[in-house]
Amino acid sequence: MRKRGISAVVAALSLVAGGTVPAEAATPVFYLNMKAGSCYSFTSVAKNPAKIGNNIKNLYLVSCASNHHFQVIKAGLAPSTHTALTDDELYSFCGPAYFDKFGADAPSDISAGAVYLRWFYPDPGAETKK
Repeated sequence: MRKRGISAVVAALSLVAGGTVPAEAATPVFYLNMKAGSCYSFTSVAKNPAKIGNNIKNLYLVSCASNHHFQVIKAGLAPSTHTALTDDELYSFCGPAYFDKFGADAPSDISAGAVYLRWFYPDPGAETKK
């Protein structure tokens, strides 16, 4: 059984309202170092909705009570029997954590204000070795 490391995150396309951003938000976090239970934004203050398809590798740790783009609900190694993880394998690994957090399956259709399931995994080479 081959394993690849992935970080499962929930991406909010609309911002979550909240209070102030903590001081540690000024320091970016590499996406493979994100921690489950923490919230992150593309910028130190999340003012705009997340754009799907961004290839940003450094995110900013923010309070989950503040505006944020991502909340990490699970991080770890996802089992795979292939040389690359399939969408079904990723969903099997991440989907139950989404259900536990939100009480429903992740939406598959785009709708205003929905919170989507999205995963990141290391690029081939040095990131995979890390």
